[in-house]
Amino acid sequence: KFIPRDNWWCSPWSMPADIFEMWRNALGQFAALALAIAFLIRKRTKPVALIFLTLATAALLYSKMLVYYRPRIDSCTQIWAKPLSGRRAALLFINFSPEDDITMHCDSHCLYSALSLHRNSSTLPELFPLTSAELSASILAFNLYAGNTTTLSSTDSLSVHLNPNGEATIFTLEFSYSSTSI
Repeated sequence: KFIPRDNWWCSPWSMPADIFEMWRNALGQFAALALAIAFLIRKRTKPVALIFLTLATAALLYSKMLVYYRPRIDSCTQIWAKPLSGRRAALLFINFSPEDDITMHCDSHCLYSALSLHRNSSTLPELFPLTSAELSASILAFNLYAGNTTTLSSTDSLSVHLNPNGEATIFTLEFSYSSTSI
């Protein structure tokens, strides 16, 4: 059975990142070896030394071409919210930046918007108004990865530091009522 595959020789820009780095390193090592051989044999056999010099130059040029045509990925961060049962919500922070570690913030408007999402009878989420008790309540943010809970006031924001290349973290949010707000 034929399974079409991407031809990385003709389209190096579509190589996965790990294969791209492997090829770039291998080409650099090959070029260094070919240059060393060309330098060592240049006095004895000049035509063979020129062949090794040409191979080293071709490897370096192909490596430069790989870097030049590799697509640049813009920094991208996202915050996703999903309603859960019982007026709770899940909040996902993700950093797709290829190089930058970022501190992301979900301010009080973001937090209350996530907590006001609820599923209606179709499967589309809609916003429900928050009650005065909910607006004055604290928010408990439980980090599912770290296993810790942060209590936020109605004016706080939730901040998360994420490393590059798709690092993510997930929180569950719920209201925490004090005895005076009920």
